[in-house]
Amino acid sequence: MRHESTLFQELRQETSDLHREIESVMPVLRKDFTVEDYHRHLEVMLGFYLSLEYELSQMATELADGLSMSK
Repeated sequence: MRHESTLFQELRQETSDLHREIESVMPVLRKDFTVEDYHRHLEVMLGFYLSLEYELSQMATELADGLSMSK
């Protein structure tokens, strides 16, 4: 059991820079993240995904139109 604890401590230490980088980009992982922060985060993500879904829908329509024209 002691070996596992040491292994996890080493893993945590070796990946701490990566965790800080992810936390700076993905605020929901911060320890001080509040419900209000979560609400704002969801609003931002909604805007991103609505735009993405619209663009993907347009691409799918164009692709489907192109496929039907080639028949």
